Amino acid sequence: MISCLRVTYTGSLASAVKLYASSAITNGTQFNLKVERGTQTTGAFPACGDFAATSTAYDGALGSFPSTYAAGLDGRSAAAAWATSDIVAYRFTVTQNDDPTPNAHTSVQSSGAHDFTWEARNT
Repeated sequence: MISCLRVTYTGSLASAVKLYASSAITNGTQFNLKVERGTQTTGAFPACGDFAATSTAYDGALGSFPSTYAAGLDGRSAAAAWATSDIVAYRFTVTQNDDPTPNAHTSVQSSGAHDFTWEARNT
């Protein structure tokens, strides 16, 4: 599954923006999540249109994705502060890991629904 979205900062003070999972993740070890930061000017979200990656924020087990602001990922590369009207596009790619025991599952595996939060705190 691949999906894109764009985050616009509308605060008036320079802030650190962090990304983290805001709900429990199902089957987190069975799936990989890659979150890329970039730009996108065309295409209706969640389609990725002309998304161009500029950096990778996360590439690992879905279940290991940070779940608090303190452990969260920087919304921009190099932890740069966000200013009013800054925009970053993100591409989320979820893939299923190889099953170590082929044919061991008798039902469909799902990564479930996921909620993510971008939280801004004044620097």
